[in-house]
Amino acid sequence: MRRWPAVGCLAGLLVGALWVTLATVAPPLRVTCDPIVPVDVCVATADAGLRRGMPGLHPLITEAVVRPGPSFPDGHGHRATVSYALLPGPVVEERLFFDMGGHWGAVPDRTTAEVALWALVPVALAAVVGLLVGWRIGRRRVPGRSRVPVSRPDGRTG
Repeated sequence: MRRWPAVGCLAGLLVGALWVTLATVAPPLRVTCDPIVPVDVCVATADAGLRRGMPGLHPLITEAVVRPGPSFPDGHGHRATVSYALLPGPVVEERLFFDMGGHWGAVPDRTTAEVALWALVPVALAAVVGLLVGWRIGRRRVPGRSRVPVSRPDGRTG
């Protein structure tokens, strides 16, 4: 039947969308710090990097590594570098800055579009898997349905 591939594709899209939603709202699975960075500062820095520089639509972050910058701990300028390992995707490095006005800023090494495209990879993959599963379900042998066309008395086949 033709509806099964569409149903499978829709189910895959829903699973992919759920994955992206969970990945976007989940904090990093693991936060590691350079030994000279205190733990509370490390966790706050990883969170600040997410809020300031990471695009809203991003893949699951498996690890955040916090390293001090040249003006750590209390200077103005480049205070820290945070590396985020994405699943799927590349490692995104953000340089965190503290300016004279007391504002934080972050500069990622990847564009917003690139990170967002990596976030959508699981959606496409789940849709293709769902389509293949639906196609396979639609092709399964059903009792009473013949694979060979049968001629009817009126001359039609089916």
